[in-house]
Amino acid sequence: MYETDGMKRDSAVTIARILDAAEQEFSAHGLLAGRVDEIARLSGCSKQLVYRYFESKHGLYQAVLDDISRRHEAHLIRQDYDSLPPIDALSLFVSRLFDIQKRNGGHVILDLAQQQENDEHPIYYKQWPQLVGKIVACLEKIIERGREAGDFSDDIETDDLLILINVMTNGSISFGRFIAKMMSKDMTQDQAGHYMEELGLLFILKAMRKMPVTVDA
Repeated sequence: MYETDGMKRDSAVTIARILDAAEQEFSAHGLLAGRVDEIARLSGCSKQLVYRYFESKHGLYQAVLDDISRRHEAHLIRQDYDSLPPIDALSLFVSRLFDIQKRNGGHVILDLAQQQENDEHPIYYKQWPQLVGKIVACLEKIIERGREAGDFSDDIETDDLLILINVMTNGSISFGRFIAKMMSKDMTQDQAGHYMEELGLLFILKAMRKMPVTVDA
């Protein structure tokens, strides 16, 4: 039996619903505690249909991680940074990284790292090394253009900058409201996150800016 275009579209919609439901379930409960029954319920599919598209829970978890990787790549890397001045390009890059953290906080990926230590059948997140390499290359290109233009300092390495950006983006999601309260700022969770994003971006840009050279008389 040949699969028609309509059948392919229906399959794609069903798979997307299952992946969305699985991301919710695994984000909330992790790989080991996540239940395929609940994923089927959330997606409006039968458990048998879930296993038709994904042979096992481990296979479904892998598919969720790969789907997250593709979305992150599209949102963060496939942008026309080259058409922007280096400072604006770096600002956009950092803002999009904040967006990614706000969308899912990296919970699924962080949970994977924990499961790797405890699970007898760990999953190799095959897309992750490739994605990290693309992110580093994208940021490196922005930084190099900024250095050539005289905008950015040579003092901070790209890898170190990426670590700094990730610490700030994760911190804005996890501790934004706590930090705002500690500083006596009355904010909602969203307002605190936005405040931390602006503060983090300002700090990163200041750290990267090339300081003017002064000559003693």
